[in-house]
Amino acid sequence: MAPFPVILMPRTETSTAAAPGRIVSAAMRRRPLLVVVPLLLLAILVAAYVGYWFILAHIVATDLAAWRAERQAEGYLVSYDEPAGASGFPQTVQIELRRPVIIGPDARWRWQGPDTQLQVLPWAPFHLVFTAPGHHQLDLAGDRPQQLRLDTPAAELDVDLKTDGLAKNLAVILHQAVAAGSRLAETHLASGSVAIHFADKPAVDPSHRSLDLTLDANGLELPADVEAPLGRNLDRLHVAAEVMGPIPPGPPHEALPAWRNAGGDIEIREADAVWGPLRVRANGTLALDAAMQPEAAGTLHVAGLGEALDRLGAAGLIEPGPVQLVKLMFGALAKQAEGGGPPEVQLPLTIQDGRLYTGPIKLARLRPLDWSWLP
Repeated sequence: MAPFPVILMPRTETSTAAAPGRIVSAAMRRRPLLVVVPLLLLAILVAAYVGYWFILAHIVATDLAAWRAERQAEGYLVSYDEPAGASGFPQTVQIELRRPVIIGPDARWRWQGPDTQLQVLPWAPFHLVFTAPGHHQLDLAGDRPQQLRLDTPAAELDVDLKTDGLAKNLAVILHQAVAAGSRLAETHLASGSVAIHFADKPAVDPSHRSLDLTLDANGLELPADVEAPLGRNLDRLHVAAEVMGPIPPGPPHEALPAWRNAGGDIEIREADAVWGPLRVRANGTLALDAAMQPEAAGTLHVAGLGEALDRLGAAGLIEPGPVQLVKLMFGALAKQAEGGGPPEVQLPLTIQDGRLYTGPIKLARLRPLDWSWLP
């Protein structure tokens, strides 16, 4: 009788040889899934983004048409060549507005601009960017009609919208701009911006702000017909302020007096300027009096005052007596500026009844403001 191990050996080898084949086949079946599933997910994401881009493009075009219809219902005239459709896929949604013209109610003003591009980023659908490099013309039909022209290779309007469609922020940005007009000789600006942040709720009295305002200008070259004893180049100007009180609707020549009558003023949080020898930092309050002329109270931190006063006095803009008094005061009160730099003096500044004062000293009589150009 043959031993059992001899009979069972082949069966054991056969069964053992088959096992590795089954393991390899299972692994090979799993590998395609590891490749296919991520590719499928990627395809779904790409399809979803493509669909979202086209939906967003449709919404932007629809909202633009609705905005134009709403403005025209309010008495504006808004015209531009109908855009052929959106472009810019996949990075942005872009709509071309060719030959745009906006005319205010009762034709009080008219703006005509160059071909303008509206851009919306898919991941920031409430942020609109209008770029309009080229020639802009603004016609104002006030008591004294005038025209203003602006040429710039880089002009941008940024608008942040709230979910209800109202503007939350506005910003106008210019580079290498040249402005001129019927009452303005050619003026150059290297770069500048105006930013407005609207309050969440409309102001109901002078204790509430309507908006925050920030103004920046760099490399401002004044017109040749402007008397500029401190130099024709204003190197830097920065103003950050709050406009207090309700701003009523209506044309500017009506809204401005109504805002003043409601107690509105401008709280200047910070301002600084570099103009020739003068370095100024300031804060204070600016308002309009009954004659629509400025009145103000604030504090100045001034460096380079001595040379600036000499220039202003030589140009006849400040009387010689006050020049000497202020220079003596400057010499006595000047202190070294924080962080180095030329000595500074802190001065109180007021504007009242058309005169500029520092403390009790009258520095100059100001030229009255002419509002007849307001539309």
